[in-house]
Amino acid sequence: MSEEQTKFETEINSLKKNLKKENISIFTERMPYPNVIEYQIILHFPNESIPKEKTNISKDIINEYIFIMEISLTKHEIKLYSQNIKPINDGRDLFRDLTSSRNNNYTIEFDLNIIINSIKQFLKNIKGIDVRMGYFYIDTQYDISLLNYISDNNKNVFLCKVKLMERVNNKNLEIPITCLISEDYFCAFENIPKNKFKIKLFFYSSLKVLSSFKKSFVGSIISLFWKQQGPIEYEMKLTSENDDLINKMVEYIIEKIKNYGFHMDIIKHKDGKLPDIDIIKLEREINQMEIQMKNGGNILIFNKLLSNYEKAVEYYSAVGDNKYEDYNKRIQELLKNDKFNKFVQ
Repeated sequence: MSEEQTKFETEINSLKKNLKKENISIFTERMPYPNVIEYQIILHFPNESIPKEKTNISKDIINEYIFIMEISLTKHEIKLYSQNIKPINDGRDLFRDLTSSRNNNYTIEFDLNIIINSIKQFLKNIKGIDVRMGYFYIDTQYDISLLNYISDNNKNVFLCKVKLMERVNNKNLEIPITCLISEDYFCAFENIPKNKFKIKLFFYSSLKVLSSFKKSFVGSIISLFWKQQGPIEYEMKLTSENDDLINKMVEYIIEKIKNYGFHMDIIKHKDGKLPDIDIIKLEREINQMEIQMKNGGNILIFNKLLSNYEKAVEYYSAVGDNKYEDYNKRIQELLKNDKFNKFVQ
């Protein structure tokens, strides 16, 4: 055990004894990460505004305020989260706000009592919470356990695993991601290779800048359109094999942003019918055949790929998605293949 780790654990043990006198509970756990020394600390502060008799207390009143603190001795980082105080209980890092610190650095000289006293002061002024309080960090890793903990204990947070649909290097990809949606924010996290305990934030935005979305009944696809600087909106296309999950996500988003002038556009065929095409399965098959064609292919693969391109054009034309133009271009490129185009009637 390093000198820093020894001093840290000694400080924690001393802190537990002092906080017990103030009815503040503290729970610590060394996280099981390889080659990283990191602790998770859960702090329970009593609600001092509640009378000691606790008679006729409304169920809506919080008996205690819970904070989660993550301290990495390896990276010298410290983060602080609220677990049950609205509206900042959606995973935002509150450390710099509550401590008035300019950064999140943790050093051996750092006194944990500073954080405790800062939280106490914050709780005295809890009625004046700023909804903008807290930080999310793009390209920063977060514990999956933290998100699960927040979701399990907070009815106002929607946590789900879906797939992000993207086209990279002429290939259609479905990337597993985790979405955390609160009353105000939408966060998307990607998996960390070879580390099942961590996920990394790659997208973060306020729900107020979500201009519209399209929900397709075929293939369980939802497209979220986010306002950006400039005229072009960012389209985030999500899918899941569980159609019920996508529907719940849609319902949750609508409920949370109905006061933001939200517009919903459900994709459907002009005459009310949708083409009987499983677009996700079709595009997976197209990806495989495109690889086979690059490796030489044969006339059977050529004809099947051409047929699948035409089905994709039919589908995306029917649902009003400009992606049909991409597949039209692929048809033209495929027909330039001199080895097989002579067989096309």
